[in-house]
Amino acid sequence: MAVLDLTGGVLPSAAYLSRNGPAPRVNPSGQVVTEAANVPRFDYDPVTKLLRGLLVEAATTNMLWPSNNLADALWVQTSSTSPNADTVMEVAASSAHGVTNTRANATAGTTYTASVEAGELGSGPKRYLMIHMRSNVFGSDSLGVFDLATGSIVAQSGPASAAMVPAPGGRWLCSMTARATASGSVSHRYFLRNLPTASQAAYAGDASAGLRLGNFQFEPTVTATGRITTTTAQASRAGEVVTVNWKALNVADGTYVMDVGYDGGLRQPILTTVASGLAQLPVDQLQGTRLRTLSIFPAPPENRMPAVPGQNRVVNALRT
Repeated sequence: MAVLDLTGGVLPSAAYLSRNGPAPRVNPSGQVVTEAANVPRFDYDPVTKLLRGLLVEAATTNMLWPSNNLADALWVQTSSTSPNADTVMEVAASSAHGVTNTRANATAGTTYTASVEAGELGSGPKRYLMIHMRSNVFGSDSLGVFDLATGSIVAQSGPASAAMVPAPGGRWLCSMTARATASGSVSHRYFLRNLPTASQAAYAGDASAGLRLGNFQFEPTVTATGRITTTTAQASRAGEVVTVNWKALNVADGTYVMDVGYDGGLRQPILTTVASGLAQLPVDQLQGTRLRTLSIFPAPPENRMPAVPGQNRVVNALRT
């Protein structure tokens, strides 16, 4: 078995990476920076400042706009106001409180992820964000409730899966992922909640509580990816192409299992072919985005995929 270690913060000489455009990452100081085309993105945890791994993402499109301006008329207020671009405040009324955007469209059979970077405004019981994926496209309503004080998912209902990870600036990247069962306009709802329950029930607003919300994204992916800023239309980001020179690691041509090791210790086996000493990483098959190791070993008879420790946890746990 040969192993390519990606935990040194520098791309090993046996690996080649290209990307046709700039893309963001978190640097060792916990700040978001933009790397130029073809520059590897080694991503760091914004809280611990520790290296998470080589950030590798497929090309994607943020289908929601504007991504950073809640004061825009395309964000419909429900018993709420946005005194500035990244704040939503409840009004003094008994109602649900939040914002809705309907600019994106979904195609039946495609998996989508809705995400936002969210943070508290002060402290208190109005610390919960609810993301609502509507039934008109996703079969049935999905609700995810995120505690922005503790960084935990406190309630969830419906077919969508929820995820929550630290984001820069003391915020949390909150996301919901679901497969569209019908084609049509997607209603994105981001609401305040006064209780840690997956409910659309009204409550009495006090005109002083609110949340900080920004970097909204809706994309055809199985996990939330790096932020793509939108203003008056959807916008896209180029993906990485990663090629490994396995010959340099004394691996002969043939069919192999590539074991991808992700941040957090999870792993995913992928069948691959080494030809002329080279093999390209199938980025569109990856179930995570921050790579720490690539290992390769001969494929078993009939190319059956072997069991890999942690493999059964990848699909549900790797939403980063």
